[in-house]
Amino acid sequence: MPRMQSHQDRTADHPGRSSDRVVVLFTKPARPGRVKTRMTPHYTAAEACSLHDALLRDVLAQTAVPEASYELVVAWAVDEGEALPDVGDWVASPAPRVVRQSGNDLGERLVAALGDQCTFGAERVAAIGSDHPELDRDGLEAAFAGLDDHDCVLAPAQDGGYSLIALRCEAVVPALFEGIDWSTPRVLEQTLSRLEGHGLSALLLEVIHDIDEPADLEALARRLAASSGPARAVATLAWFEEHGR
Repeated sequence: MPRMQSHQDRTADHPGRSSDRVVVLFTKPARPGRVKTRMTPHYTAAEACSLHDALLRDVLAQTAVPEASYELVVAWAVDEGEALPDVGDWVASPAPRVVRQSGNDLGERLVAALGDQCTFGAERVAAIGSDHPELDRDGLEAAFAGLDDHDCVLAPAQDGGYSLIALRCEAVVPALFEGIDWSTPRVLEQTLSRLEGHGLSALLLEVIHDIDEPADLEALARRLAASSGPARAVATLAWFEEHGR
């Protein structure tokens, strides 16, 4: 598990960023009953927690890389007063900044986190989650490249949502995220409708799969076994080899 920081976060003075592109990785600490709940009862709550950590390790290993053209920021969903985990031991130097999520629902949290990065100097921002172990630097670079000609880039998930959203900062408006039926198959469709209603153009990338249910792990193992590309989802596959049933 990530170690906990004694200080509140690393956002107070917002040191000069190395890029005008920022990726915000939304995640939460591995706590029984708070992460990967749809994996139970097939797996125990403790196993679901260790799976969550494996997924996060893979996403960090594949996106928090020194040669990336963007800065990665990890946004934690933690309780008021709870210390923020530090993932510095899990990634190549430099370690990502960590921030605290704020807002009552996912839409508010997206607007707050992405809007903050725009306020602090970013021109293009993206949001991802920690349950997409096939997402890598190339996918994020493609999303940012898509913003050359579009206001928004989305990578659909297999369940009707999206795994990645990238926006020009001028397109980060609260109305895009209001009234969305989060965690339903309508998320992508509703988001595209909001974009169209505000006159914003969108580009869809290839599907990036979520890992939410036991069957998703089996499908991941099959996809990677058939792939001839570089190794991905190493920690997740190792977890599945040990716990899969």
